[in-house]
Amino acid sequence: AALAAALRGPGGNRTMRSISVGGNPGSDTDAARALAGCAAANFLRGAGTGEALRSVSDRGLGDTGAAEVAAYLRSEPSTAFLLTAVGFQHNGMGPRGCEALAEALGTLPALVELAMYSNSVGASGAASLARCVVATSRTLQVLDLGGNSVGDEGCKALAAAIRGRLSLVELHLDHNGIGGE
Repeated sequence: AALAAALRGPGGNRTMRSISVGGNPGSDTDAARALAGCAAANFLRGAGTGEALRSVSDRGLGDTGAAEVAAYLRSEPSTAFLLTAVGFQHNGMGPRGCEALAEALGTLPALVELAMYSNSVGASGAASLARCVVATSRTLQVLDLGGNSVGDEGCKALAAAIRGRLSLVELHLDHNGIGGE
């Protein structure tokens, strides 16, 4: 918790972009995930316009770390607005973290690509993304939600959101337990 606090807010260390705490007794805790989220937010702060996918994958963010990144996106719009392509794949994120990110990502006016494959966002996470990002974005072209247990209900929410959204040209839903409804 002390390390995460050292990275957050005014006067915090904004240059620390990666932190590894694996092999410690507390490495699988919310405090470790919050720390990973703070480092991921710092990584995204360094994004420039027109850059390729800015990926914060494989950082073990979970829901707590995703909430840290979402807080950064909401609190620093002048730098967050530069983000055009972001990846959150392989982070152990569930519906709660996805919802926090969806609400923040929905405010990014230039978001073109969002990769969140191989998490566990489920139907409710997919519904949050559909409501907050897909249904509101005029720029989103690629959404990758493969391997997230989205299921039929998540697909229904996405289907409702993509109506009339001509900017979306790629939607990846492989390995999601979709039954054909």
